[in-house]
Amino acid sequence: MKTLVHCADLSNPTKPLYLYRQWTDRIMEEFFRQGDLERDDGLEISAMCDRYAASVDQTQVGYFNFSRWNFPYAFCHDAPCRAGSGVKL
Repeated sequence: MKTLVHCADLSNPTKPLYLYRQWTDRIMEEFFRQGDLERDDGLEISAMCDRYAASVDQTQVGYFNFSRWNFPYAFCHDAPCRAGSGVKL
């Protein structure tokens, strides 16, 4: 199930631009609120969550690059790949 949610996250750049921008605004606000809470609690601010230092453009690229390389592992971890299954990584 986690892998399917991950696929949904990765699909946003394929949507019409106005939907993609809405999604980006929402997810960045969620990240920034998390960073605000971490700052208020004196914790180290998580990657992509510092509203004063994070670049939305770089965050999107970084998330895609991280997800793209980790997706095959997550897919095979959640649904073990078997020889002859037809799954090509």
